[in-house]
Amino acid sequence: MHLNKVTLSFSAPPSVPEAVIPVPTNWWPPGGSGVHIPPGETAVWNFLREGFENDTVVLPSPAPGSLTLSLFFDGFSSPWTVTRTLAPHKNLVSDDSYLYPARFDDLRPGEFWNTSSDTHGTGAQGSQLFAYDMNVVAYDTSKGQLNRLLPVTDGSKNEHYRVWGKKIRAMADGTVAQFLDGVGANYFPGTGNAAGPWQEPPWDNPAKAWADKVGAGNHFYIRHGSEVVLYAHMQKGTLNPNLLKLNAPVKAGDYLGLAGNAGSASEPHLHIHAINGTEAESGPLRPLLFHDIFTVDPSLLSLPNTAGPWARV
Repeated sequence: MHLNKVTLSFSAPPSVPEAVIPVPTNWWPPGGSGVHIPPGETAVWNFLREGFENDTVVLPSPAPGSLTLSLFFDGFSSPWTVTRTLAPHKNLVSDDSYLYPARFDDLRPGEFWNTSSDTHGTGAQGSQLFAYDMNVVAYDTSKGQLNRLLPVTDGSKNEHYRVWGKKIRAMADGTVAQFLDGVGANYFPGTGNAAGPWQEPPWDNPAKAWADKVGAGNHFYIRHGSEVVLYAHMQKGTLNPNLLKLNAPVKAGDYLGLAGNAGSASEPHLHIHAINGTEAESGPLRPLLFHDIFTVDPSLLSLPNTAGPWARV
């Protein structure tokens, strides 16, 4: 069987247009055979967010009550369909959501964290579709806009980025599931640099195969209830020494390490994502909800004024 199209339709209210998602015939990687399923076998295909594709469907809040998934295959006049109920997601920790992994008092005057969803690359089997990449910005008078770089810098050094060295903190109580320290910082930051990420060994055993190298660099995987969260790309030697052992207890707000640029990272930032499970990367990805923070859409700011309108989450 050969998959050629996927559609998502939603019950109303509210009214949400049907999403029609073509399945590339040369998926994956480009030049592949597409989603071709031999007799008696299975295949995994995930919505894409790479290059020009963005198959993500963003729903209003409150969302429709159900969705119908339809899979279209070559040689069949009608699709295979299934309908599932939709419900608001709750993280499986106290307050059904997390603290933000940083504190206001760790910022310089005028700085705030910049966090976006629906922007991260898809990753293997869709493993990054709910991931966040986080940096720090402030108004830059020389450029007349928000900027993640410090004034009079060009981004060629890690120290030019406002997020570099920011304290990263645990988002809930939990225990350490995995950790790694000792990965040097990538020394050519900037997405346009031909050197790319992984300029320093990001693996705990240099003899490992390429596929087994640890792209998270210096990191913690922490169990928060029945979810495991990755905190990635921190600076070498800055991880909290009290947490560098398996099953070490973690309290919400505990210091984890300093934001860096280690592993598969093109510039300094914090990467986080959560899975439903008890071990690192052993379950399906889950959304991350936050509480006790204030947020603003940057397009609503009247720069250089960054005073509002901020909304409590």
